[in-house]
Amino acid sequence: MRPHLGLVLGGLIALLAGGHAGAAPLDAQQRYRQERAACLDGSSPQAREPCLREAIAALAEARRGRLDGGEAPATLAANALKRCAVVPADDRDACERLARGEGQVSGSVGQGGLLKQIVTRSIAETPTTTPARTP
Repeated sequence: MRPHLGLVLGGLIALLAGGHAGAAPLDAQQRYRQERAACLDGSSPQAREPCLREAIAALAEARRGRLDGGEAPATLAANALKRCAVVPADDRDACERLARGEGQVSGSVGQGGLLKQIVTRSIAETPTTTPARTP
């Protein structure tokens, strides 16, 4: 097995999974055509035959709805919310909102990471008593 095969297979599976389970068969077929073209034109780092075999296998798995790595979108969303349980109570609401996709995202994996930000505005309470003045 070539050293890059694992990376290519992982990338292929992620690409075909499309970030969600049960991708439409048409979408899976379109992805297969793209991967097959990459195998045939040599733009894939894999040798032609293994590349084509993997593309066909990934298409078959996509049609069976098994390219989600065992994690359905609902399960992933529930897990994201569970991770907020350990966040301090004052920040938990913001954590849950971020887990649901609210807020702004900047950066990219290629740039070194994603920065997720949510802004919560609050009005400061006015003091009920005036501070005593010193002469």
